[in-house]
Amino acid sequence: MTNREIAAALEEVADLLEFQGANPFRVRAYRNGAQKVKDAPKSLLTIVGDSGAEALTAIDGVGKDLAEKIAELATSGTLAMLDELRAEVPASVMALMRVPGMGPKKAATLHKELGVQSLDQLRAACEAGEVQKLKGFGKKTEETILAGIEHAAKAGERVRWADADAIVQRLLAHMDGVEAIKRREPAGSYRRGKETVGDLDLLVDVGATMDAKTVATVMDRFGEFEGVAEVIARGDTKMSIRLDSGLQIDLRCVPSESFGAALQYFTGSKEHNVEVRGRAKARGLKVSEWGVFNTADDTRIAGDTEEEVYAAIGLPCFPPELRENRQEFAAAEAGELPRLIELSDLRGDLHMHTSATDGRGTLREMVAAARQRGLEYIAITDHSKRVTMAHGLDADRLRAQWKEIDLVNEELQAEGAEFVVLKGIECDILEAGPMDLPDDVLAEADWVIASLHYGQNQPRAKIMERLLGAVAHPSVSIVAHPTGRLIGKRASYDVEVNELIAACVEHGKLLELNANPMRLDLDDVNCAAAKAAGVPIVISSDAHSTEGLDVLRYGVLQARRAGLEQWDVFNTRRFNFWEADKASGLFPRASVAWRNKPVTEKIAYFLARHRAALTKGDNKAAAFCKQDIGYSIGWLVEQSFKKDKVTWPNVWIDGGWYTNLTIGKDRWTAEGWLVAVQGQEKWRLAPFVGQFQLSETTVSPYKIDIGLRPSAFEKHDEWSIPYTRDASRDEALRKALADRENWPTHFAG
Repeated sequence: MTNREIAAALEEVADLLEFQGANPFRVRAYRNGAQKVKDAPKSLLTIVGDSGAEALTAIDGVGKDLAEKIAELATSGTLAMLDELRAEVPASVMALMRVPGMGPKKAATLHKELGVQSLDQLRAACEAGEVQKLKGFGKKTEETILAGIEHAAKAGERVRWADADAIVQRLLAHMDGVEAIKRREPAGSYRRGKETVGDLDLLVDVGATMDAKTVATVMDRFGEFEGVAEVIARGDTKMSIRLDSGLQIDLRCVPSESFGAALQYFTGSKEHNVEVRGRAKARGLKVSEWGVFNTADDTRIAGDTEEEVYAAIGLPCFPPELRENRQEFAAAEAGELPRLIELSDLRGDLHMHTSATDGRGTLREMVAAARQRGLEYIAITDHSKRVTMAHGLDADRLRAQWKEIDLVNEELQAEGAEFVVLKGIECDILEAGPMDLPDDVLAEADWVIASLHYGQNQPRAKIMERLLGAVAHPSVSIVAHPTGRLIGKRASYDVEVNELIAACVEHGKLLELNANPMRLDLDDVNCAAAKAAGVPIVISSDAHSTEGLDVLRYGVLQARRAGLEQWDVFNTRRFNFWEADKASGLFPRASVAWRNKPVTEKIAYFLARHRAALTKGDNKAAAFCKQDIGYSIGWLVEQSFKKDKVTWPNVWIDGGWYTNLTIGKDRWTAEGWLVAVQGQEKWRLAPFVGQFQLSETTVSPYKIDIGLRPSAFEKHDEWSIPYTRDASRDEALRKALADRENWPTHFAG
């Protein structure tokens, strides 16, 4: 059993014990044990195999009795105690506990007082008004349970992507034992990165001949996978199994020449494939899981790889996450398919907790873990005092933590580490509306997260009043997990996301994509809406342990489904880009929609937005200019508008050295060199020339596709300028630029 599966079993034990009214301390012991298992950095099966069950007691909070049960689960995949508890509680009653808004205690009360034993009986009791009459329930609780039943019905038996991924990785490792397998890939909604998965598909390339003996060997191995409850079907090329958990997995064996076509077909989505087939038909072709064929004579055109399949019908190979027929074809035709964000693009993590509240890692442990993972900055954002169950921080404890952060930053600086810890807080939005900490305290923070943990059942008007009030607060940087959902467990609270996005645009605030696999909040659709509106997303781990930092990959996957690029995610930018804004007094409250864009794009956007006001000498517009695109750039544009046109012969700003930057009321032009740092010893440069003519209509910022993209560096990386850490970077670059006659011809242009 994996650690995740062991933890789930211990959680189920805790639920069943609580349902039966067991001692709360015993229940808590199993819940805490489940959390310890989730956080364990090493496979518990490996620990037991190497050193025995006794070694598990070295884990904080795991005693001898719990260690023996963990060992039983790890080695046998079963737990006698759990089987006994399941036999005592009907499965239909256990299903009640999984309804959002319920839980073991409420389920026990309903079972005892009303005889409720199924979801249908629970729905009937709520609709008859019987539930609200019980002590501790009420009308609002009854409405919440009804909504939870509907949410559970929609969720069905789907599993969260992270849980499916754990199974997929074990399955791939299991199948790798078959030498005859040439290629193997999971497909379906799992490959597209959907937040939940209904079943799993595995495609296997068994060679050119589809030898029956080879196929049988592959299927035999598939049927031996750990946790198989039944073989649903076994045919010539397809086999289906069902796991103990109820999850179905389909295996399809395909010949090498059709592997790419089958992978494209079974990855889906259905809507995407309908469009693919329609476009193929218009070209006199037909597409199936076997390949691409000429309709006239059935000649085979492609099929070995996905790239071949798409190229045959004049399309690029779409990233699987985009295959939902949500404008990806139009983007491809316009040459605007996004370069989707990757995990390696993230430079910081701006939401995490320490042992000062409900985290399980100290401040220094979280810093060390973040550095080990290659991050360049983090924000420590423990809970505020309203979250009493997490021992939230009051003003005095928070300021004491900030002093410790100052000390850690001093130590990091002394050792020459390029790493920064921000002084943050996850401040609750109180039920009545105000923030949980005084304004003077929040004003001292580098990073303020506003979140809503209580009063989640309030009506939409009140929920929105609280959220919009937080967005308007001058010290708030971002709204965390904005809809409050827990996938498969709790629906979002009644929030109008588009209204929240509009408020973030107005006040220059950000929205979080919480990467916790139970949250993934915002979802992909709302992240795409935020991007379209110009609101940057922050992908955060919300880590409560050092291992919790690793969930960032789930957030990146969700962001890719939303079509987000590196530029759309705020914490892909280097920390030193923040420093000028902070020094100008605009950080972190300044609008950040354009901080990670090249200066040329920022200017183009700003001219489109504020041209008329700047022409009139509107001081408010000039202030907006500095706030929107950064103080120094804003000052430059403001000065330019005092004349019809101003040319700046040498400007170094926002990562670029411009030898001829001209800004005017209707047009800008620029030429120069955009700069990136390669490691700690070299500059990498890419030449740049750009021009933009304003139209009479407002230009959407995400339609301006000019300026430097990371790919430009790939074309010019054969030459770089060395410098030493002790030398001034600025001076090294200035000297190199002055020595242009010695540059390689292709680089000097």
